[in-house]
Amino acid sequence: NYEGMDINQSAIVEAQKKHTDRNFYSGDILTFSPSKSYEYCLAAGAFNIKNDHVDDHQAYLRAVIKKMFTICEKGMAISFKTLLSDEGKAHGYMAYDPVDSLAYALTLSRLATLNHAFSDGLAVLYLYKKH
Repeated sequence: NYEGMDINQSAIVEAQKKHTDRNFYSGDILTFSPSKSYEYCLAAGAFNIKNDHVDDHQAYLRAVIKKMFTICEKGMAISFKTLLSDEGKAHGYMAYDPVDSLAYALTLSRLATLNHAFSDGLAVLYLYKKH
């Protein structure tokens, strides 16, 4: 089963139109209180646009990584533009420090890896739990 979450209500409406048999939630993952855990949590493209309500985007990314890792049973993956991304340096877009992100992930689990070869300026952070 697949469930989705987005802070953008319009994205949720579109997802529900396309996938009527799935559950979608609108809101900020940091305030999300699921009644269950999930095997895997994935986030892609969620951190590319600058959020004017966030003072420290790198700290926000770390908080989301922690929340996702808390609600997953087996593992998580999260993608983000890095400081090497030209698009991430453009006005209104965000870029993150991949070294900081991996270092933080390793405080949560020793089973962490960062793939920076996925795409130019894009990194995918994988974090797993032991079973």
